[in-house]
Amino acid sequence: MTKKLRWKIPLIVVVIAIGIMVLYPPSEKVLKRENVREIAGKVVDRTTLEKSWTLFFVTNPVIRETVVSTETDKDGKKICNKTVEYTSKGKIKLGLDLKGGSELLYKVRVDEREDHPGITKEIIEVLKKRIDPQGVIEYRIQEQGSHRILIQVPGATRTEIEGLKTRITRLGKLEFRLAASSDGPEYKEALGGKEVPGFYKHWIRKKKGEEGEAGKWYLVRNKTEISGEHLSRIYSERKGIEPVVGFEFDAIGKSKFGQITERNIGKPLAIILDDILYSAPVIRDRIPGSGIIEGNFTQDEVNELIAIMRAGSLPADLELEMETMVGPSLGRDSINKGLLAGAIGGIFAVLFIGIYYMGVGWVANCANALNIFLVVGAMALLNATMTLPGIAGLVLMIGMGIDANVLIFERIREEKAKGKPIRATIKAGYEKAFSAIFDSNITTLITGVILAAVGTGPVKGFAWTLILGLSINLFTAIFVTRVIYELFMDLSWIKNFSMFRLIGIPNIKFINYRFILVAISGACIIGGITTFVLRGNKKYDIDFTGGTLVHLHLKDQTPPGFIRTALGETGYEEAEVQSIWSEENLTQFASTADEFGIRIKELNEEKVKQKLTEDIKGVLDKTGLFAGIDFVKPYVFNLRLQNPADEITIQKSLKDAGYSEEDVVSLSPVNQPAKEYLVNVAGLEDVKKRLQLIGAVGDCFKNNLVYHDVRMKLGDITETLQTQDISLKTSQPFIDVEVSESIEPTVLNLELDKLGFSNVTVTKQSQETERTRASKLRIEGPRTSLQDIKQTVKETVSIPSVYNIGNEAIHVELKEGITKENFVALLGGIKLAKSAMKSVNTLNAPAQLFAVHMQPLSAGKIQEKIKQDVVNRFKDNLYKEKIDINFELLKDVSLSPPSTTTAKSQNEPNLVQFRMTLSKPLKKEAVEEVLTSAGYPNVLEQDLQAGMEYQTVKIALNSLENVEAVKSTIKNAFEIPSPLKRIVSIGSTVAEEMKSRAILGVIFSCIATIFYVWFRFGDFKFGSSAIIAVIHDILITLGAVAVADYLFGNMKIDSAMVAAFLTVIGYSLNDTIVVFDRIRENMGGHGKILTPQLVNDSINQTLSRTLLTGITTIGVLCALFFLGGPEIHGFAFVMLVGIIVGTYSTIFIACPMLLRWRGLTPSIQPLPQQNYSIKGKEVVSKNA
Repeated sequence: MTKKLRWKIPLIVVVIAIGIMVLYPPSEKVLKRENVREIAGKVVDRTTLEKSWTLFFVTNPVIRETVVSTETDKDGKKICNKTVEYTSKGKIKLGLDLKGGSELLYKVRVDEREDHPGITKEIIEVLKKRIDPQGVIEYRIQEQGSHRILIQVPGATRTEIEGLKTRITRLGKLEFRLAASSDGPEYKEALGGKEVPGFYKHWIRKKKGEEGEAGKWYLVRNKTEISGEHLSRIYSERKGIEPVVGFEFDAIGKSKFGQITERNIGKPLAIILDDILYSAPVIRDRIPGSGIIEGNFTQDEVNELIAIMRAGSLPADLELEMETMVGPSLGRDSINKGLLAGAIGGIFAVLFIGIYYMGVGWVANCANALNIFLVVGAMALLNATMTLPGIAGLVLMIGMGIDANVLIFERIREEKAKGKPIRATIKAGYEKAFSAIFDSNITTLITGVILAAVGTGPVKGFAWTLILGLSINLFTAIFVTRVIYELFMDLSWIKNFSMFRLIGIPNIKFINYRFILVAISGACIIGGITTFVLRGNKKYDIDFTGGTLVHLHLKDQTPPGFIRTALGETGYEEAEVQSIWSEENLTQFASTADEFGIRIKELNEEKVKQKLTEDIKGVLDKTGLFAGIDFVKPYVFNLRLQNPADEITIQKSLKDAGYSEEDVVSLSPVNQPAKEYLVNVAGLEDVKKRLQLIGAVGDCFKNNLVYHDVRMKLGDITETLQTQDISLKTSQPFIDVEVSESIEPTVLNLELDKLGFSNVTVTKQSQETERTRASKLRIEGPRTSLQDIKQTVKETVSIPSVYNIGNEAIHVELKEGITKENFVALLGGIKLAKSAMKSVNTLNAPAQLFAVHMQPLSAGKIQEKIKQDVVNRFKDNLYKEKIDINFELLKDVSLSPPSTTTAKSQNEPNLVQFRMTLSKPLKKEAVEEVLTSAGYPNVLEQDLQAGMEYQTVKIALNSLENVEAVKSTIKNAFEIPSPLKRIVSIGSTVAEEMKSRAILGVIFSCIATIFYVWFRFGDFKFGSSAIIAVIHDILITLGAVAVADYLFGNMKIDSAMVAAFLTVIGYSLNDTIVVFDRIRENMGGHGKILTPQLVNDSINQTLSRTLLTGITTIGVLCALFFLGGPEIHGFAFVMLVGIIVGTYSTIFIACPMLLRWRGLTPSIQPLPQQNYSIKGKEVVSKNA
């Protein structure tokens, strides 16, 4: 063994040993099981049933106690027999999709004066930082309904959950207050038991108002000098051996803190967090803006305080409403499919490399196995969560980890073809492959580091996994494999590097096809991104959009798989189902449950049509109008009626069905001309605007308006109005006018305006009535104008039928009827009316066919439909709540004198009256329904009001029947179906901040990569070309996802798919850098002249590595896509498309971008052949 191996092999062994220690035990393991007998709470007997030798290595096992039996002895002491299990927590933490976890529902308690829109979202952002400061835990947090927050965290111990609950509910409010000196007069007064104005006693490690040990208190001012809002840095520190919390202020805080400490030297400064006084150090000198919080903390307490303070303070209190345990969000079949697909994909990659590269390939497989092992160990060390997409990513890492080995093998093959000895061949292969491996990994590592720094949530978690994977991959691919090869050569186990070769070095003119392929890529990008944009929210999973949460309660225990299948058959194929257990003492997840949390993103198109049809039919059937609905789109349809009806009737029917005017985009009779229209417009309360609007509408339809001849009788000109009513006093002369029929003052005003009297105003004489039309009007204006009106205006005036109805609408009457579409089109040509118009309705134009366009269903309507479908599907297994009934005898009517009986009792004298008391109030309809189902619909003695709840009602039973039997029947009937504990809207789990930060991280990564590649390759165009190829790959992949979702469905963008997109960036860069490295190498031997032929030859020389890596990775992805189930389809699809497109873009986008587009040899001309140190024909001939 060489000297170099003497330290290398022990290093590898130590790394493996550390990995084993970190990972053991990988899953939950029972270390010891024993029977315990307790009498009066004291253990009297303990018998060990099972004990593992690994108990020695576990310091804090989880203790679970199960009560087997309880009894009482002759002395009255309680005897309890228990089974106690000491369990080690599994180091591999499974996510919500694989194992489930704990669910916490919090209510936001906020004062009405401090409440504001978005306060729940603000709290969620703070809680995200508290729950997962490192960004490595897969959890779910979302808004539920109004002022409620739903949190799910992967399986944790009771201690961890209690700690999490403490972190969540703490306000995180840090305050600094001055305290009185122990030798000051205020302190001495407080010591004597007096109350000191402006101060209060605060005991150490106690909340304000709580008392602690005698003498361990400070006299603290009521005023807060400075709060934690100005903190810029919070960190863990040590004072001696004691852990403390260090803090540092921002610029404003430093200035303020410095002034406070400078002016109060010698006084204690109380440090209070969430009303608890932790310490009050005496100010010795001016403090520039940093300090520590001490309080005999443990390191865990310090870490928790730091997490809370870094996350920020909560703007409101949180109250825990419900705590439950939930099962995995994926079904057992889906989990098994995913694991099977991962196993098949992994086996394919291992066998392919092992067979193709023969013996040395198995060394690479061992290195990849070590790579996966160490990555999982690092994730366990970070307390990261393993999900099904995460497992798929680890399997994919096998394929991508092989890339470095393939690169090395192909370099060794080239060196071997030159006739070098085996040791020199391996050495040269590793040396020449190193730059490409190093640069490709560093560029991807840059992406990971920036995403970890900028990203949040799943993006940050992905970044850490990527950083660890790349670092460990470099270690295993370059260091471990070479150590193994050197060891095997020392042992003479490797004498010849034998490898299959299916692909030589071809001479394909790739550059010749660049123009046509770039054009095709551009067309694909435009088409794909257009589809992506047009798909809107449909392309996103419920993680991004939110949806509806249903808490279903069934009568019998049911497997969650049955619920998923049943919902799929009902039309909710994408519904996510989790079991829910509410028992506080539950310690093991069961395979069945009677409560389930169901998450549904949206109603599909068929469900939308069903809901609209059911609602509209239910209302119109009452009047016998409904004939049918013909859908054009889910929200666009033709409504057919049995008999003609006008538009106002249909609009009212839609309102009765629960659809307001805002829910109806348009409603119009089909091909039905109308002569009367009602135009709802805004701004009619403004007199000037009203005149302009009515005038504009009148001018638009002047050739088709109905005119009415109105006779006018003009009175004398009056200078002032003598009245005590202040509102009727006028400042101008006026004429009172009487017209032959009631008209709108506005209409006469417009006619006078047309005659040139624009300086007069027409109003009603009396303002007492709310009617806008009147027969007695008043014209106000200058005296000269009024005189001209009396002289020139005729007694009969032709008035157009355009007038306002109040301040809400304009009525238009036409001579010839026109369709609503044409009417609206003409109105749209009026600029003033177009901006003010809200809606248009036909009047007195009954039709049997209406075209209706609706807005998307509201959350309430969606919940109604889901509730109806869920209840109908599980109607035979719905949970029924038992209502306890008590009967109180009021009187026996058969024994009462006639004068004391009710009218009903007088008709039926053989009745006995009871007061029936329910254990909980029920609505009138529920009470009547239960009594009817019991067979006694007419026993109620009082009339109940619809919609009202009643806890006591009077009933009358026939004394000739068996009254006790009747009471028993009624009691048994009061089982009220209560299958839905809650059905509420839920917000997205992926915040806008996460999406924007992910995009920002990608942008920064691209910029950093450009500069790194520019530095390494000495030319800016290398970096810019690589990033252009990356952008090309992302855009193509985004478009492919949108098109696939449009064509096949079930391809929604979720958190796992986001991780896949980020992986595609890394793969694309990796592939491009490998080819660029060969181009750089070839340029180094030929005067740094970049020619099309040099680029072509470089691509050809690395083509075998590109194809072999691609085949391996694509094989793994095909197994994941076709066998892995719908939960990882999206992840696998993005990776599959991304890797294919990444290989394509390296050859046809990135490499051609290195060349100048002008001045190159045309594609129709063959490129001149150049000779390099590595020649395809020579290699083939030598191998032959």
